[in-house]
Amino acid sequence: VDRGLKNFGHSYWTAENPPRGAIIDYWIGDSAVGSAVTVDILDRRGNLVRRIDESSAERGTRRIVWDLRHEAPPSDSDSFRRKPNGRFVMPDEYEVRLTVGERVHTSPLTVRMDPAVQVANRDRRALESTLTLQAQLVTAAYHAGKAVDASVEQTQALLEAMNENASLGRETRAAAEEAGRLKVALRGEPLGIAQQETYLPLADLVLRLYRTTESWTGSPGDEKRRLTRAAHRDLEKLLTELRPFLSDTLPALKRSVEAAGSTWPADELPAALPDGMVPAYR
Repeated sequence: VDRGLKNFGHSYWTAENPPRGAIIDYWIGDSAVGSAVTVDILDRRGNLVRRIDESSAERGTRRIVWDLRHEAPPSDSDSFRRKPNGRFVMPDEYEVRLTVGERVHTSPLTVRMDPAVQVANRDRRALESTLTLQAQLVTAAYHAGKAVDASVEQTQALLEAMNENASLGRETRAAAEEAGRLKVALRGEPLGIAQQETYLPLADLVLRLYRTTESWTGSPGDEKRRLTRAAHRDLEKLLTELRPFLSDTLPALKRSVEAAGSTWPADELPAALPDGMVPAYR
């Protein structure tokens, strides 16, 4: 009895959607096997926009996809829902640069605006400039947070060990208090849930600003600009105070500790922060 088992007209046939972004294919020959491979995206001025691949060459065809975004700002979150995305690049002419060992190959790449999205050029430029600054603030707050947390941990451990040395204890206590003050300035005081709804510490604020702006397509509103300027001002002030603490205060304390015959409670001091992490606030 034919029960229609050979009739598939009513069935649904599906496959994976094509990758979203620029599809880049290249081929590796025998002579290049084992060479270092990098694939970079450059803007029309030759500036690096994104490194999208670093690998060791294997023979054959390789496909990678650039999602048309800049590198995402760093984040401590383990949740992909909370990690920030890189911002989209502006519609423009770009260049793909494939480096295999000592050989460099380039190819042009054009990024166009989605025809279904209508955004004025002025608004796109305003969004890009705001997101660029916000990404710098998020990155600076991330590295500052790492340095501040390590400073608090090390000075607190040292303070506990130095309680019998009055002279060194005073120097250590002053450093521990300064590290704690800087942490509060960046991460805020521990607050209750109700307070967290109305107050965002600086590190959380810059991340929230970036994530909400990155998901927008038009020009940022006046309030978003105001908050970004305020966060820029406050973070630059904090960095101005944190840098000498990392480069001068902690190394001086470490020398005092070692001169007293004691041991610093960590393998190394928190890393100093370079200048130019954020543009000068005006």
